[in-house]
Amino acid sequence: MTFCLWENVPGAFSSNQGKDFAEVLRLLTGTEQSCAENWRYAGVSFGKEGLVEWRVCDAQFYGVPQRRRRVFALADFGDWTRREPILFESESLLRE
Repeated sequence: MTFCLWENVPGAFSSNQGKDFAEVLRLLTGTEQSCAENWRYAGVSFGKEGLVEWRVCDAQFYGVPQRRRRVFALADFGDWTRREPILFESESLLRE
């Protein structure tokens, strides 16, 4: 399996009216993405190059005494059809 992990601030969703995040998804999946003005805080996209799962996580839920929200996008360029979701596995990620 080959993975790529991309991390950024939630402002990445609104940068350039959402076009910048659409470009990240296009580069990781190999497929044109429709641009959303308000990207959801979790989602999935796939194309000819691979699958991308993304989720906004907050550090306060992982033992850090501060609120620090980050977008994590995990790209899987292998056979993603044969594995369980990674960023959507734990219900503890849904606290927000």
